[in-house]
Amino acid sequence: MTKSISTTLLPWVNGYILCSLVYFWLGTSIYNPFAIALLIGFVLHVFKAKNEAKLVFPVLFICLNGFMFLALFSEFNEFPGLSKDAIILIGVGTLYLGLNILSGIVMIKSTITSTSIQAQT
Repeated sequence: MTKSISTTLLPWVNGYILCSLVYFWLGTSIYNPFAIALLIGFVLHVFKAKNEAKLVFPVLFICLNGFMFLALFSEFNEFPGLSKDAIILIGVGTLYLGLNILSGIVMIKSTITSTSIQAQT
């Protein structure tokens, strides 16, 4: 049986999301309860969740990153003009948040694929 692309990418996606969450945690404050809750949720998602419950974290992750897109464009609108800093902000921010959303989509696709394969057997 061949592996799907999302199943093949899943370890890389999990590693990327873990690094992203640790970067967020250390970039804000070591006592940030929101970052700690996201890290705990991710660890539970990877190690403890059943297949149906594995959809909760990626959907939440995508929704939070969608909200962060709105915050990114709000911050972009605070620049007086189209300066070099504004272009860097929008370029790096869009790349980072886009990769996060793409990672969440891969996690959802992998969960749906593994659930449908288990249902067939």
